[in-house]
Amino acid sequence: MKKWLLEFWKYLIRKISFRKLIQKKKKRKIRLGYDFARKSFSIRPTKKPLYIQVGLDFGTNCSKACYSVSSSRKVFPVIFGHKLLSYPKFVMPAVAMFNSQRKILIGENAAAILENQKWGNGLRNFKTLLAAMDDSFFKDEISEKLFCEYIEGQKFDFRVVDPYIVTAIYIAYLMHTIRRHIVNKFKTEKLDINFNICIPIDYIEKNKVKNRFENAFALAAAIEKRWKVYDDKFDPLRCALLLKDKIRYDEKCPETRVFAIPETVAEVVSYLKSFKKKTGMHALIDIGSGTTDVSIFNLTRTIEERSYWYAARVIPFGVFNIEKILINCLEKDMNYTLRFIFEIINNMNSKLQKFENFLNCTKDELNEFFSSKEYKNTWTEAYCHLKKERFWRDVKIFISGGGSQLPYVKDFSSKPWWSHIEGRYEVEFLTKPDDFEITDDIPFYRMAVAYGLTWPKPLLRGYILPKDAPNHTPPPLSQREMPDVEELYPK
Repeated sequence: MKKWLLEFWKYLIRKISFRKLIQKKKKRKIRLGYDFARKSFSIRPTKKPLYIQVGLDFGTNCSKACYSVSSSRKVFPVIFGHKLLSYPKFVMPAVAMFNSQRKILIGENAAAILENQKWGNGLRNFKTLLAAMDDSFFKDEISEKLFCEYIEGQKFDFRVVDPYIVTAIYIAYLMHTIRRHIVNKFKTEKLDINFNICIPIDYIEKNKVKNRFENAFALAAAIEKRWKVYDDKFDPLRCALLLKDKIRYDEKCPETRVFAIPETVAEVVSYLKSFKKKTGMHALIDIGSGTTDVSIFNLTRTIEERSYWYAARVIPFGVFNIEKILINCLEKDMNYTLRFIFEIINNMNSKLQKFENFLNCTKDELNEFFSSKEYKNTWTEAYCHLKKERFWRDVKIFISGGGSQLPYVKDFSSKPWWSHIEGRYEVEFLTKPDDFEITDDIPFYRMAVAYGLTWPKPLLRGYILPKDAPNHTPPPLSQREMPDVEELYPK
């Protein structure tokens, strides 16, 4: 009896202890990534900073941005959400101006005023003007004239407030705006943000132009670093002038968070990731506002997949040329606003039947470009790496950029560059990848560069620049000599 009572007592103690343990576990907060009570996923705060890769497509007329998060496999576009009528909400206008207090206004703040003013007012095309500082090939007299006249009209010295300074301030403003957008979304300051900014692949080959752009990016990063401290009280122009001669780009520095990436390499990332890709010759024609990038590459699958860029050239032709044609076609005495000009060009296919003269001039301008020496020489340069006609009969061409919607572009770009080749090339837009969280009202061909730039630089190494691309021309077949009679009929 005594033994039975002792065992029963032990049983009660174990049962009571087990119930207390269950109650204690119920009271304890669940620290898993899944909240069973609410039946939804919850993000736990982390001590480590959140790594975010921003892709910044710096354009002549406007810029676009996307970002990817280390903890997610998705890529998200940055919606700037401005209320401008001349620009869609997913772009940031590449314009600047000075107000009555001689304070510089950038992006949507400047565009809100300039879009209702006379065409040509304010500071525009500073990306093209920046390249022209080191290469006269990109020089556009009208753009330079309008820039100088505005700077002198504001009583500034053009040698001080030049395209280099304006470009750095504009990119710093973009970085500052994008950072605030990301901070507000993730509600944390523990962010490690890297910026990949595009430059045309042709600039990579030209060291002076490349160095100018990289130094402008480094100056922009230094300005943005101080901007996020002072915010609204910050004077970006004064800061840029103080740091202009002190900041130089150094990619090997561990504190560097801005990197220059070839534009066309980033643009075809979505194609190289897709199952529709195929080996062979490809061409990418990106028609922007100030320039057109023509790049030709060969996608191979030998030991590893690699793209050999046989030729890449930035040609000073873009939508700005069409704007100048439209100004010449309209009445000389009228002061047409920037918004009016943009509306006509954006609706050229449907609402300009009465402007037949303008449409004919546009057709002639596009025909002149696709027949130009610069365009033809790009293909010829690529042909020097693979001198076999059969490889050039089937070239897949992708068109992108804001100017890709101009009439006659598809027709002219599909025409082979070589008269020996019959038929037409296949021309299409880049398709949206599955991991891009983008709505249907945002065309992917406008966001392709920014999307590709969200890949970290080490992952974009699978390409060979034109200067390093080898000669892939197959060797000629050996011709055997005909045997003589004694060899054929030995005795």
